[in-house]
Amino acid sequence: DFENDNRNNSQTNTEIKTSNESNTSNVSSTDKRERHSSNEKGLYKIQICALSKKVSTKSSNFKGLKPISYKKEKKIYKYFYGKEWDYETCKVKLEEAKNKGFTTAFIVKSN
Repeated sequence: DFENDNRNNSQTNTEIKTSNESNTSNVSSTDKRERHSSNEKGLYKIQICALSKKVSTKSSNFKGLKPISYKKEKKIYKYFYGKEWDYETCKVKLEEAKNKGFTTAFIVKSN
C-alpha cells in the first residue's frame, strides 16, 4: 500500500512564500515573507505522496484523482495531482486530494 510508504518531506507547508522587498522597515529578515499572491503567475501542482518505488499513474492507484504525474529525485518518486495555472483552482484541488485521504498533500510551484 503506497500510502503507508508515503515519505513526508520537509515541505509539508501548503503556502508558497515569496520575498517582499518593498516593505522592509522594522521587519526582521524572517518576516519579509508574505503569503502567496493569487495573481502571481506560475504552474502549480499538488504533491500527494513520495514513494520509494514507481507506481503506475492510473487514477485507480490514486483514489480516482487524475491527472497524476511524477518526478524522480534520487531514489524517491514524487507524485503530483493536477496542473493548474490558477492558484485558487489549485487550492480547490488540494482540498479534493485531502478529502480523498492524501492528508499530507501540499501545493508546489512547478517549472
